[in-house]
Amino acid sequence: MDLIANARGESVELTLGRGVSRVRIEWPNGVGTGAESGASLRTLAAAAMVPVKYSCDSGSCGTCEHKISDDAGEERYARLCVARVPRRLGETISILPTDR
Repeated sequence: MDLIANARGESVELTLGRGVSRVRIEWPNGVGTGAESGASLRTLAAAAMVPVKYSCDSGSCGTCEHKISDDAGEERYARLCVARVPRRLGETISILPTDR
């Protein structure tokens, strides 16, 4: 609202829309891809030709678990067979080689 109140001129043009949340993903094989939030990491890994081991395909066994690191240096584990791209704007996440 401050931008509108402080705008110069007699009129202000507004454009409404939903922002598209895109994330850059850096894969262990050196490939970088862009993806929309909510996209399947399994599908994106296959498209980037990243070899990921799968067993149960439901996230319960942990075979596909990889460490994920973000721009802030936070790390967590995700099971790529069921994980989705997080809803964060303009962020880069790195899928690290599995250590398990």
